[in-house]
Amino acid sequence: MAYFFNKFHKSAQVLIDQHILPLKALEDALHIAIATKNHVDYLMTWNCKHIANAEIQKKIINLCYSLGYASPLICTPLELMDRWDYEQQN
Repeated sequence: MAYFFNKFHKSAQVLIDQHILPLKALEDALHIAIATKNHVDYLMTWNCKHIANAEIQKKIINLCYSLGYASPLICTPLELMDRWDYEQQN
């Protein structure tokens, strides 16, 4: 577990250092870092305070781009299901 934490902690810390997320949201920053570094297409979450938040997501996308990464599409389960339903109907 320590290896796993250390592997992504630096990336998560950048989100904190750049004031994109508050220090108390380190676990949320780890979720974003893990998804980003593993090239995950979607990061699905109910956390609309620190993760699935349009203003914060814009900052996450810009930071990821500046570091040479593509940001995952961050959405709630309902948003992802609506997209799936739409694609199934068309």
